[in-house]
Amino acid sequence: MYNDCAVYLRLGGDVYEGPDELLWVPPGGRCVADVQPMFARLVRPFVHVGSRFTLCEGHRVVADAEVQRVLDPGPELDLD
Repeated sequence: MYNDCAVYLRLGGDVYEGPDELLWVPPGGRCVADVQPMFARLVRPFVHVGSRFTLCEGHRVVADAEVQRVLDPGPELDLD
């Protein structure tokens, strides 16, 4: 699970759009997502396209996920 990243689910597979217009994954489902590191300098070495993580609701694991794209402007824009 990536605590220091914003996770953007992609439609498809087990992901569906609910009546609230949010994307949902059913328990035990699989999904792919784009991730944006919040503290890129610290998290960048650990977030890669193709890496896997779990989606959680509180302490309960809901689904397995895979990183499809990393939204990172690069080290030249890191704030120290």
